[in-house]
Amino acid sequence: MDSNPQWKTALDKGNRSRKWRAERKRELVAGTISPEEWAGLIRNPPEEMATMKLKTALTAVPKIGRKKSDRWCKSLGLRAEAPLNKLTDRQRRLAELQLLDWRARQGQRW
Repeated sequence: MDSNPQWKTALDKGNRSRKWRAERKRELVAGTISPEEWAGLIRNPPEEMATMKLKTALTAVPKIGRKKSDRWCKSLGLRAEAPLNKLTDRQRRLAELQLLDWRARQGQRW
C-alpha cells in the first residue's frame, strides 16, 4: 500500500501553491516585486500560479479592486473567473499589457 496516498499529495501541492501565492502577494504590496515582474507572472504563470483566477491576480495589485478588474476583463473580452492556465497566450498578453498600461499612467509605485 502506498504510504503517501494521492489525496495527501494533492493536498500538499495545493498548500504549497497557496503559500507561494500569499508570499508573492505580500511582496507585491510591499513593493519588493516590481509591476513588470507581476505582469510577467500573469503572462507566464509558474505552476504555483497557474490555477489562480485572472480576477485574483489583478485584484492582488494595490489600487485595483473588483470593479476595475471586472471592467478590464469585460473590455478585453476575458473571463475574470478563468484560471490563468486556461487563458490563451494572447489573452494573458492582453491582461499583461492592460496592467502595464495602467501602471504607466499611474506614474508611481503601487
